[in-house]
Amino acid sequence: MTEQAVRLDFHALVMEHHLLREIHYVLSADDNGRMERVSLTGMLDELYDRLYEHFLAEEHGGYMSDVLRRAPHLADEAARLSGEHPLFLLEVRECRREADYQEAPYSADLRGRFRKFAERYLHHEHHENSLVQRAFDVDIGVGD
Repeated sequence: MTEQAVRLDFHALVMEHHLLREIHYVLSADDNGRMERVSLTGMLDELYDRLYEHFLAEEHGGYMSDVLRRAPHLADEAARLSGEHPLFLLEVRECRREADYQEAPYSADLRGRFRKFAERYLHHEHHENSLVQRAFDVDIGVGD
């Protein structure tokens, strides 16, 4: 993976996390419509698109390919993590459908659904990062 690709991936991750925070903020605002009109559905569409591209890159030649070349013994764990990707996309779509019928202040159900999604997604990202660290930070031991 090139340095430019790594920078682009990092920038994409920063933008995803920023969008997660923004959506959480919009969902949590209890201003009875006084907040400047923000398109929650548009934000959820953008999140879906960003996650779709993120997952596609991971699954087709992204850094996970480097991980598996370096540490093929991690293939089952990588496959399990990749198997979660469609579920995350489905969760964002479900939030989007629910948001279609609401305006601020948003329902506790939608807020809870998105919060749980975000927690699961961040946990997933943590496990992917851990997988990368295990693949590239092997303790070879020195026998002292």
